[in-house]
Amino acid sequence: MKMILGLLVLMLAVVGCGGGDSGPGVDVTGTWRATASDGSVSVMVLRQDANGVVTGTVDGIPVTGSVDGSSLSLGATPAPSTTLTIAGGVDGNSMSGTYEVRSLVANQSGTFTATRQ
Repeated sequence: MKMILGLLVLMLAVVGCGGGDSGPGVDVTGTWRATASDGSVSVMVLRQDANGVVTGTVDGIPVTGSVDGSSLSLGATPAPSTTLTIAGGVDGNSMSGTYEVRSLVANQSGTFTATRQ
């Protein structure tokens, strides 16, 4: 009986330590210089709260998004019928990922790398 009770306590301790959201593992707050695969350069100014919610601008365009672990996702609607999405991974002062601009006129997508200034 003592062995079963001991195992039950151990199992409850292990279950109590796990689970839950991974939450923000990195903080993207700051000014980032991003270079896209087409050679264009952008400036991202981002601010992140304790819950991983990100607000800021990309070349002056307001963006919102979130951080989960080391993954960043951002979105914006810079003009009617136009969307911007950015998804990337963050490692310290470096970031890389993909972007996509969709509009009624044209769509553009590619990759980017960024460095925190």
